Amino acid sequence: MTNVFIYQDPHPAHKLLADVFKCEGLQNTRTGLATIPSVGRLLQARSIQSKLEKLKPKIIVTENVSTDLLAGAMYKQKHPEVKLIGIVADPKIYELRGAPLFDKALTYRALDGADLLMVGSDFMRNLMPHMFKHKTHKFYPPIFELKKHLAKQAAFGKNFVFVGRLDDYKGVDILYNTFLRQKDSWNQTTLYVAGDGKYKSMFQNKYLSHVRYLGKTNNSLFMSEVASFYLAPARCEPSGVAVVEAMAQGLVPIVSEGVGYKELVEQVDPRLVVEDIDEAIDIIDKLFVNKKEWLRLSAKCKEVATQLTKENSIRMFKEALKTIAISKLD
Repeated sequence: MTNVFIYQDPHPAHKLLADVFKCEGLQNTRTGLATIPSVGRLLQARSIQSKLEKLKPKIIVTENVSTDLLAGAMYKQKHPEVKLIGIVADPKIYELRGAPLFDKALTYRALDGADLLMVGSDFMRNLMPHMFKHKTHKFYPPIFELKKHLAKQAAFGKNFVFVGRLDDYKGVDILYNTFLRQKDSWNQTTLYVAGDGKYKSMFQNKYLSHVRYLGKTNNSLFMSEVASFYLAPARCEPSGVAVVEAMAQGLVPIVSEGVGYKELVEQVDPRLVVEDIDEAIDIIDKLFVNKKEWLRLSAKCKEVATQLTKENSIRMFKEALKTIAISKLD
Protein backbone atom coordinates (compact mmCIF):
# COMPACT_ATOMS: atom_id res chain seq x y z
CA MET A 1 0.00 0.00 0.00
CA THR A 2 1.33 3.43 -0.96
CA ASN A 3 0.11 7.01 -1.30
CA VAL A 4 -0.29 8.23 -4.89
CA PHE A 5 0.00 11.57 -6.68
CA ILE A 6 -1.77 11.51 -10.07
CA TYR A 7 -0.50 14.13 -12.49
CA GLN A 8 -0.11 14.98 -16.17
CA ASP A 9 2.72 17.53 -16.14
CA PRO A 10 3.36 18.07 -12.44
CA HIS A 11 3.40 21.65 -11.23
CA PRO A 12 6.18 21.98 -8.61
CA ALA A 13 3.76 23.59 -6.13
CA HIS A 14 1.40 20.62 -6.42
CA LYS A 15 4.23 18.14 -6.05
CA LEU A 16 5.24 20.03 -2.92
CA LEU A 17 1.87 19.17 -1.36
CA ALA A 18 1.99 15.58 -2.58
CA ASP A 19 5.43 15.22 -1.00
CA VAL A 20 3.83 15.85 2.40
CA PHE A 21 2.49 12.27 2.08
CA LYS A 22 5.57 10.91 0.30
CA CYS A 23 3.36 10.09 -2.66
CA GLU A 24 4.43 7.84 -5.49
CA GLY A 25 3.87 9.53 -8.85
CA LEU A 26 1.37 8.16 -11.36
CA GLN A 27 1.54 10.03 -14.66
CA ASN A 28 -1.63 10.39 -16.69
CA THR A 29 -0.94 10.75 -20.42
CA ARG A 30 -3.98 10.96 -22.68
CA THR A 31 -3.48 9.36 -26.09
CA GLY A 32 -5.66 7.67 -28.73
CA LEU A 33 -9.29 7.21 -27.69
CA ALA A 34 -8.58 9.01 -24.42
CA THR A 35 -8.32 12.33 -26.29
CA ILE A 36 -11.99 12.18 -27.38
CA PRO A 37 -13.98 14.79 -25.42
CA SER A 38 -16.17 13.49 -22.55
CA VAL A 39 -16.15 9.79 -23.53
CA GLY A 40 -12.36 9.75 -23.80
CA ARG A 41 -12.17 11.42 -20.43
CA LEU A 42 -14.20 8.61 -18.87
CA LEU A 43 -12.13 5.93 -20.60
CA GLN A 44 -8.91 7.51 -19.36
CA ALA A 45 -10.25 7.77 -15.81
CA ARG A 46 -11.10 4.07 -15.85
CA SER A 47 -7.60 3.28 -17.07
CA ILE A 48 -6.11 5.21 -14.16
CA GLN A 49 -8.55 3.54 -11.78
CA SER A 50 -7.25 0.11 -12.80
CA LYS A 51 -3.70 1.22 -11.98
CA LEU A 52 -4.86 2.44 -8.58
CA GLU A 53 -6.36 -0.99 -7.89
CA LYS A 54 -2.84 -2.44 -8.16
CA LEU A 55 -1.22 0.24 -5.98
CA LYS A 56 -3.95 0.18 -3.29
CA PRO A 57 -3.31 3.71 -1.98
CA LYS A 58 -4.68 5.03 1.30
CA ILE A 59 -4.24 8.68 0.23
CA ILE A 60 -4.63 10.01 -3.34
CA VAL A 61 -3.60 13.52 -4.38
CA THR A 62 -4.56 14.76 -7.85
CA GLU A 63 -3.81 17.95 -9.78
CA ASN A 64 -6.33 17.68 -12.60
CA VAL A 65 -10.14 17.70 -12.31
CA SER A 66 -10.66 16.42 -15.84
CA THR A 67 -9.38 12.85 -15.46
CA ASP A 68 -7.14 12.58 -12.39
CA LEU A 69 -9.73 13.55 -9.77
CA LEU A 70 -12.42 11.63 -11.64
CA ALA A 71 -10.29 8.47 -11.50
CA GLY A 72 -9.71 9.02 -7.79
CA ALA A 73 -13.44 9.45 -7.19
CA MET A 74 -14.21 6.23 -9.08
CA TYR A 75 -11.61 4.37 -7.02
CA LYS A 76 -12.89 5.85 -3.75
CA GLN A 77 -16.43 4.72 -4.55
CA LYS A 78 -15.17 1.14 -4.19
CA HIS A 79 -12.77 1.99 -1.34
CA PRO A 80 -14.50 4.61 0.83
CA GLU A 81 -11.78 4.52 3.49
CA VAL A 82 -9.36 6.21 1.05
CA LYS A 83 -8.72 9.95 1.45
CA LEU A 84 -8.99 11.81 -1.87
CA ILE A 85 -7.45 15.27 -2.15
CA GLY A 86 -7.91 17.24 -5.35
CA ILE A 87 -5.80 20.26 -6.27
CA VAL A 88 -8.07 22.34 -8.51
CA ALA A 89 -5.96 24.48 -10.80
CA ASP A 90 -7.25 23.88 -14.32
CA PRO A 91 -9.98 25.66 -16.34
CA LYS A 92 -12.56 22.85 -15.96
CA ILE A 93 -14.29 24.76 -13.16
CA TYR A 94 -14.28 27.99 -15.21
CA GLU A 95 -15.91 26.11 -18.11
CA LEU A 96 -18.61 24.38 -16.06
CA ARG A 97 -21.50 26.70 -16.93
CA GLY A 98 -21.16 26.16 -20.66
CA ALA A 99 -20.03 22.54 -20.56
CA PRO A 100 -22.04 19.75 -22.27
CA LEU A 101 -24.33 17.92 -19.85
CA PHE A 102 -22.31 14.67 -19.81
CA ASP A 103 -19.02 16.50 -19.31
CA LYS A 104 -20.55 18.59 -16.51
CA ALA A 105 -21.85 15.41 -14.83
CA LEU A 106 -18.35 13.90 -14.88
CA THR A 107 -16.88 17.03 -13.30
CA TYR A 108 -19.52 17.06 -10.56
CA ARG A 109 -18.85 13.39 -9.89
CA ALA A 110 -15.13 14.09 -9.56
CA LEU A 111 -15.66 17.03 -7.17
CA ASP A 112 -18.25 15.14 -5.14
CA GLY A 113 -15.89 12.22 -4.59
CA ALA A 114 -13.12 14.34 -3.08
CA ASP A 115 -12.67 14.65 0.68
CA LEU A 116 -10.74 17.89 0.27
CA LEU A 117 -10.35 20.37 -2.60
CA MET A 118 -7.35 22.70 -2.61
CA VAL A 119 -7.29 25.88 -4.69
CA GLY A 120 -4.56 28.45 -5.15
CA SER A 121 -6.64 31.61 -4.88
CA ASP A 122 -9.92 33.21 -3.83
CA PHE A 123 -10.74 33.46 -7.55
CA MET A 124 -10.79 29.67 -7.91
CA ARG A 125 -12.70 29.18 -4.69
CA ASN A 126 -15.38 31.58 -5.91
CA LEU A 127 -15.72 29.57 -9.13
CA MET A 128 -16.36 26.36 -7.20
CA PRO A 129 -20.03 25.20 -7.26
CA HIS A 130 -21.63 26.14 -3.95
CA MET A 131 -22.26 22.53 -2.86
CA PHE A 132 -18.50 21.89 -2.80
CA LYS A 133 -17.29 25.10 -1.16
CA HIS A 134 -17.47 23.60 2.35
CA LYS A 135 -14.58 21.27 1.49
CA THR A 136 -12.62 23.80 -0.58
CA HIS A 137 -9.55 25.35 1.05
CA LYS A 138 -6.91 27.75 -0.18
CA PHE A 139 -3.16 27.50 -0.28
CA TYR A 140 -0.78 29.88 -1.99
CA PRO A 141 1.64 28.14 -4.38
CA PRO A 142 5.08 29.36 -3.33
CA ILE A 143 7.73 31.26 -5.23
CA PHE A 144 10.50 28.73 -5.66
CA GLU A 145 13.98 30.18 -5.14
CA LEU A 146 12.29 33.15 -3.48
CA LYS A 147 15.59 34.62 -2.26
CA LYS A 148 16.90 34.82 -5.84
CA HIS A 149 13.80 36.72 -6.95
CA LEU A 150 13.96 39.10 -3.99
CA ALA A 151 17.63 39.79 -4.75
CA LYS A 152 16.57 41.27 -8.10
CA GLN A 153 15.33 44.85 -8.44
CA ALA A 154 13.50 46.21 -11.46
CA ALA A 155 14.27 49.79 -12.48
CA PHE A 156 11.70 52.45 -13.32
CA GLY A 157 10.88 52.54 -17.02
CA LYS A 158 8.15 51.91 -19.60
CA ASN A 159 8.68 48.27 -20.55
CA PHE A 160 6.28 45.41 -19.82
CA VAL A 161 6.69 41.65 -19.57
CA PHE A 162 4.39 38.62 -19.65
CA VAL A 163 5.40 35.02 -18.91
CA GLY A 164 3.05 32.08 -19.36
CA ARG A 165 0.92 29.96 -21.64
CA LEU A 166 -0.05 31.91 -24.76
CA ASP A 167 -3.73 31.06 -24.94
CA ASP A 168 -7.23 32.48 -24.43
CA TYR A 169 -7.34 31.70 -20.72
CA LYS A 170 -4.29 33.88 -20.11
CA GLY A 171 -5.86 36.69 -22.16
CA VAL A 172 -2.81 37.17 -24.33
CA ASP A 173 -5.01 38.30 -27.23
CA ILE A 174 -6.13 41.16 -24.97
CA LEU A 175 -2.49 41.80 -24.10
CA TYR A 176 -1.62 42.00 -27.79
CA ASN A 177 -4.56 44.27 -28.66
CA THR A 178 -3.74 46.61 -25.78
CA PHE A 179 -0.30 47.22 -27.23
CA LEU A 180 -1.59 47.57 -30.77
CA ARG A 181 -4.00 50.21 -29.55
CA GLN A 182 -1.35 52.16 -27.67
CA LYS A 183 1.77 51.60 -29.77
CA ASP A 184 1.86 55.22 -30.97
CA SER A 185 1.15 56.98 -27.66
CA TRP A 186 3.37 54.64 -25.63
CA ASN A 187 6.55 55.85 -27.26
CA GLN A 188 9.72 53.86 -26.49
CA THR A 189 7.70 51.10 -24.81
CA THR A 190 8.46 47.41 -25.40
CA LEU A 191 6.47 44.34 -24.45
CA TYR A 192 8.54 41.22 -23.70
CA VAL A 193 6.67 37.92 -23.98
CA ALA A 194 7.94 34.50 -22.91
CA GLY A 195 5.95 31.30 -23.30
CA ASP A 196 4.38 28.89 -25.73
CA GLY A 197 0.89 28.23 -27.05
CA LYS A 198 -1.49 28.87 -29.92
CA TYR A 199 -0.84 32.64 -29.98
CA LYS A 200 2.93 32.27 -30.29
CA SER A 201 2.97 33.43 -33.91
CA MET A 202 1.21 36.65 -32.91
CA PHE A 203 4.26 37.72 -30.92
CA GLN A 204 6.81 36.42 -33.40
CA ASN A 205 5.75 39.03 -35.98
CA LYS A 206 8.97 40.82 -36.89
CA TYR A 207 7.11 43.94 -37.99
CA LEU A 208 5.96 44.67 -34.43
CA SER A 209 8.97 46.63 -33.28
CA HIS A 210 7.42 47.20 -29.86
CA VAL A 211 7.16 43.45 -29.11
CA ARG A 212 9.98 41.03 -28.27
CA TYR A 213 9.18 37.32 -28.21
CA LEU A 214 11.64 35.46 -25.96
CA GLY A 215 10.41 31.91 -26.51
CA LYS A 216 9.51 29.31 -23.90
CA THR A 217 11.35 29.60 -20.61
CA ASN A 218 11.35 27.87 -17.24
CA ASN A 219 13.28 30.69 -15.59
CA SER A 220 11.59 34.03 -14.98
CA LEU A 221 14.49 35.71 -13.17
CA PHE A 222 15.14 37.79 -16.30
CA MET A 223 11.97 39.86 -15.83
CA SER A 224 13.55 42.60 -13.70
CA GLU A 225 16.29 43.02 -16.31
CA VAL A 226 13.91 43.89 -19.16
CA ALA A 227 10.78 45.45 -17.66
CA SER A 228 9.23 47.60 -14.93
CA PHE A 229 5.65 46.34 -15.23
CA TYR A 230 3.97 42.94 -15.44
CA LEU A 231 0.75 42.94 -17.48
CA ALA A 232 -1.70 40.03 -17.06
CA PRO A 233 -5.22 40.44 -18.56
CA ALA A 234 -6.23 36.81 -17.94
CA ARG A 235 -9.74 35.45 -18.32
CA CYS A 236 -8.94 32.50 -16.03
CA GLU A 237 -5.58 32.19 -14.30
CA PRO A 238 -6.04 29.96 -11.23
CA SER A 239 -3.06 31.46 -9.43
CA GLY A 240 -0.43 32.74 -11.85
CA VAL A 241 2.90 32.37 -10.09
CA ALA A 242 4.68 34.53 -12.67
CA VAL A 243 2.71 37.51 -11.36
CA VAL A 244 4.10 37.16 -7.84
CA GLU A 245 7.56 36.25 -9.13
CA ALA A 246 7.50 39.60 -10.92
CA MET A 247 6.36 41.30 -7.72
CA ALA A 248 9.25 39.71 -5.81
CA GLN A 249 11.63 41.25 -8.36
CA GLY A 250 10.08 44.69 -7.88
CA LEU A 251 7.97 44.85 -11.04
CA VAL A 252 4.58 46.51 -10.63
CA PRO A 253 1.74 44.21 -11.82
CA ILE A 254 -1.40 45.33 -13.62
CA VAL A 255 -3.82 42.43 -13.67
CA SER A 256 -7.42 41.57 -14.56
CA GLU A 257 -10.16 40.26 -12.30
CA GLY A 258 -9.42 36.80 -13.76
CA VAL A 259 -5.95 36.55 -12.21
CA GLY A 260 -5.90 34.26 -9.20
CA TYR A 261 -3.29 36.21 -7.28
CA LYS A 262 -5.28 39.41 -7.61
CA GLU A 263 -5.87 39.46 -3.84
CA LEU A 264 -2.12 39.80 -3.33
CA VAL A 265 -1.95 42.51 -5.99
CA GLU A 266 -4.73 44.32 -4.13
CA GLN A 267 -2.54 44.30 -1.01
CA VAL A 268 -0.11 46.45 -3.00
CA ASP A 269 -2.84 48.75 -4.38
CA PRO A 270 -6.44 47.90 -5.41
CA ARG A 271 -6.09 50.15 -8.50
CA LEU A 272 -3.70 47.60 -10.01
CA VAL A 273 -6.59 45.14 -10.49
CA VAL A 274 -8.49 46.42 -13.53
CA GLU A 275 -11.78 45.51 -15.19
CA ASP A 276 -10.94 46.30 -18.82
CA ILE A 277 -8.37 47.69 -21.25
CA ASP A 278 -9.42 51.30 -20.70
CA GLU A 279 -8.83 51.02 -16.96
CA ALA A 280 -5.46 49.35 -17.56
CA ILE A 281 -4.38 52.08 -19.96
CA ASP A 282 -5.43 54.76 -17.49
CA ILE A 283 -3.34 53.41 -14.60
CA ILE A 284 -0.39 52.76 -16.92
CA ASP A 285 -0.45 56.33 -18.26
CA LYS A 286 -0.43 57.68 -14.70
CA LEU A 287 2.47 55.50 -13.55
CA PHE A 288 4.57 56.28 -16.64
CA VAL A 289 4.97 59.88 -15.41
CA ASN A 290 5.15 59.24 -11.65
CA LYS A 291 8.44 57.61 -10.68
CA LYS A 292 7.88 58.25 -6.97
CA GLU A 293 4.60 56.31 -7.02
CA TRP A 294 6.14 53.48 -9.05
CA LEU A 295 8.97 53.19 -6.51
CA ARG A 296 6.47 53.03 -3.65
CA LEU A 297 4.48 50.29 -5.38
CA SER A 298 7.63 48.39 -6.32
CA ALA A 299 8.78 48.27 -2.69
CA LYS A 300 5.33 47.16 -1.57
CA CYS A 301 5.32 44.39 -4.18
CA LYS A 302 8.51 42.92 -2.75
CA GLU A 303 7.10 43.14 0.76
CA VAL A 304 3.92 41.25 -0.17
CA ALA A 305 5.85 38.58 -2.09
CA THR A 306 7.89 37.60 0.98
CA GLN A 307 4.92 35.63 2.36
CA LEU A 308 4.99 33.18 -0.58
CA THR A 309 7.36 30.63 0.94
CA LYS A 310 7.23 26.85 0.65
CA GLU A 311 6.78 26.68 4.40
CA ASN A 312 3.63 28.83 4.27
CA SER A 313 2.16 26.75 1.43
CA ILE A 314 2.68 23.54 3.39
CA ARG A 315 1.31 25.16 6.56
CA MET A 316 -1.91 26.17 4.78
CA PHE A 317 -2.21 22.64 3.38
CA LYS A 318 -1.73 21.01 6.78
CA GLU A 319 -4.37 23.28 8.30
CA ALA A 320 -6.82 22.10 5.63
CA LEU A 321 -5.94 18.46 6.30
CA LYS A 322 -7.26 18.78 9.85
CA THR A 323 -10.77 19.19 8.41
CA ILE A 324 -10.61 15.62 7.10
CA ALA A 325 -9.10 14.23 10.28
CA ILE A 326 -5.52 14.16 9.04
CA SER A 327 -3.55 15.98 11.71
CA LYS A 328 -0.63 13.63 12.21
CA LEU A 329 1.60 12.78 9.26
CA ASP A 330 3.92 9.79 9.09
